[in-house]
Amino acid sequence: MEVFAETGYYHTTTAQVAQRGGISQYQRGVDARALEASWARIAESFCQVIATASPDGLERG
Repeated sequence: MEVFAETGYYHTTTAQVAQRGGISQYQRGVDARALEASWARIAESFCQVIATASPDGLERG
């Protein structure tokens, strides 16, 4: 919160927030890759359900 107070919400970068929180550039990269991998697995799971489900078993929105 201090970083936002000092530079304003729209002028604060994620790097500034991470640095103030003690998170290294390396750790942010590792976290981002882990998150991307998780989303890829979730997307693949949805694709498998859609490919194998009967049309009556899928909810239409």
